[in-house]
Amino acid sequence: MLSGQSARWSRLPRSVPGRVAGVLPAQPPGLGLVPAGAVGMAVSVAAALRLPESSVVLVVLLLGYVDTVALVVPATLVSFVLVQRLPQGRGVPASGEQPTDRTTH
Repeated sequence: MLSGQSARWSRLPRSVPGRVAGVLPAQPPGLGLVPAGAVGMAVSVAAALRLPESSVVLVVLLLGYVDTVALVVPATLVSFVLVQRLPQGRGVPASGEQPTDRTTH
């Protein structure tokens, strides 16, 4: 049952969780749903692709709101710097290669 749920979540576009995360704090005055969604999408795309400029352009072109650039750019840069400062996780094994077990005893 768990594998069916994970298969369903794997079909979800990568920007949707970022947009949901951006819309959740949209209740403060002055921040509407569109700018909050734009910030969330840009932050998630910048963190996943590690291309902050491309994520800003992508979000602005997808939504068509140039007014959101003032919010999207600083949030994207903070996300990019944060991802760069985090420790790198385990690497993905090559095709046909067995993953190494890094458990500490």
